[in-house]
Amino acid sequence: MNLKKISPDGVPHALDRAERYRLLNEPVQAESICRDVLAVYVDNYSARCALIHCRSCGAYALQYGHSRSA
Repeated sequence: MNLKKISPDGVPHALDRAERYRLLNEPVQAESICRDVLAVYVDNYSARCALIHCRSCGAYALQYGHSRSA
């Protein structure tokens, strides 16, 4: 399976989607989207910030036993 690279026009939509996943307590999916953006646009500040938020949400969930099914 060949994945398509994110186009410059698709970055804002991808980051919106990452934020939505983060708010839905799905940090793994959100982090994956951020990494996809950063794979193409290494210096994308918004993706870097979003990735930090995703990781902090994931760490919080692991530390305090929160999960989507809880």
